[in-house]
Amino acid sequence: MEPAYNLVKWAEEFALDIKHSMDRPWKMGIIVPNPDYPPEVPASCCSFSPSLKMKRYTCNNNKDYLYLGQCEKCEAISFAYAEAAVSLTK
Repeated sequence: MEPAYNLVKWAEEFALDIKHSMDRPWKMGIIVPNPDYPPEVPASCCSFSPSLKMKRYTCNNNKDYLYLGQCEKCEAISFAYAEAAVSLTK
């Protein structure tokens, strides 16, 4: 899944750990929403060992998260969305 152009442009301007976002391949990752996750989550890309850190950014709605990271080896950019946990009790 390719990211929206707005996300790529935003990463180019504001995500300091992401380099050349317009020229690198992007990969959709899966992050299970967990409010206890630290702001950076280790992840794997082109190898079995963690080769990138997915950094957490808060979305515009101030509830959901975007995780974004760039592989140190192949320079592919991984992204994932984590929706805020929905309460099942009222």
